[in-house]
Amino acid sequence: MTWRQTDMMFIGNYAELDEYEVEASIFGYLVEIMGVFDPETNLMNFDTLDYAPFFHVPKLIIEQSKDLKKWSRVKLSEPLRKEYQWPQELSIEMEAELKESTFYRVKIEEE
Repeated sequence: MTWRQTDMMFIGNYAELDEYEVEASIFGYLVEIMGVFDPETNLMNFDTLDYAPFFHVPKLIIEQSKDLKKWSRVKLSEPLRKEYQWPQELSIEMEAELKESTFYRVKIEEE
């Protein structure tokens, strides 16, 4: 028995048809490939194969305040990841000292 496995990359476009359906078209091919996401299993079924999708991480701004009126930006220990895999958590490490009565908030910056 012989086994040969290769990875290939194709260029194309995709369109979101519904909340959990995607249609992909590959340049040079006339066939559209349908993808259906199942939120219960966290798998995207594309062309009879299941994939665990990754999601884009929005730009997050962490701020701290002592009085909930004046807010200052908190520096992160390392840059945020660009994507994550649900349902795994997205953890953030801050370069901040634990102080009494310090409040934190997370702002999502629109892109």
